[in-house]
Amino acid sequence: MTKVVFQGLPYWRTDQFWEEVNKTGLGAVEVGVRNGVVVVRAISRDQFVASRTTGRVAGWVYSADKSISVFMASLSPENKAKVLQEFQKAIRTGLVTVAQEFTARTGAQGKVRLPAVASFTLAIHLEAKNGAPQLHAHIAVDERVRVAGRQETYATHTRELYRLRNLFSATVNHDLANRLQSSFGVRVQKTEQGIRLSEVPVELCKRSSQRTNQIVSYLAKFNLPNTPIARRYATLATRKDNLDPSIGRKAFEADLRQTGFRGESICQRVKAYEYLD
Repeated sequence: MTKVVFQGLPYWRTDQFWEEVNKTGLGAVEVGVRNGVVVVRAISRDQFVASRTTGRVAGWVYSADKSISVFMASLSPENKAKVLQEFQKAIRTGLVTVAQEFTARTGAQGKVRLPAVASFTLAIHLEAKNGAPQLHAHIAVDERVRVAGRQETYATHTRELYRLRNLFSATVNHDLANRLQSSFGVRVQKTEQGIRLSEVPVELCKRSSQRTNQIVSYLAKFNLPNTPIARRYATLATRKDNLDPSIGRKAFEADLRQTGFRGESICQRVKAYEYLD
C-alpha cells in the first residue's frame, strides 16, 4: 500500500529516524535517472537536509503487507537481510519507472505539462513506531525536477505524487512478488491492496497489527464511527501509547513462540513467477 505523505523536515532529521534506517544495514539511497542512466548513490542525513530548501518533505510511504513483514521478522538474520535487499531493489525498480513519467507543471494552475525526470531519497524502516514488525519505505521526492534540453529546473508539483502513486505501487508489487518467489519459493497471492504471502498465518498477522487494533479499540471505547476523520483523531489520541517499541517487539516474539511459526517453513514451495488466484 502506498500513501502520499507530507512530512516536516524535522522528522527526517531525528536520530530515531536514522537509527531505524541504519538497522536495515542498507542505509538511505538517492535514486534517479541521468541522461537515461539509472543512478543510485548513498546519502547521509546531513546531505539530505542540505538538499532541502523548505521545511516540508513530500513523497510516499510504501508499506509491505503485514504477511511479508511477519515473514521477514521470523527469518534467520541471513535470510532477513536477503528479504531487505530484495525489498530495496523492488522499491528502486518502482522509483526508476515513475521517475521517467514525471511531468513539470508550469503556467496558470499548472496546466502546462512538460516531460521531466524526478529523483528520490529512499529510507527503509523495519518496524512500526510501537515496535511491531512493519516493513516500509519512506520516499522523498526532490523539490525540483529536470526537463530535457533545459538548464532550469521546475518545482515538483504534488499532483504528480497522486497521479503516479498507482503506477508505483503496481510496479513494486509485481517486482517484489517475483523477487520473493525467485529467492524463497514462497506462495504469493494477489489482493485488492497488492500482494500477500498466503501461507503466513492470518491470525498472526492480525495480532501483529497492533496499531490498527489500538485505533479500532479506541473507536469502540468511545462509540465513534469508523470514518477517516474519526480514525485520524484516534490515531493522534493513541500515539502517546506507542513510546516504548520494546512492548511491541516482546508481544510479537511471544506470538511467534505461541504459534511456532518460522518463515523458513514456507520457503521453496513453488516455482518462480507463480501466482495464486
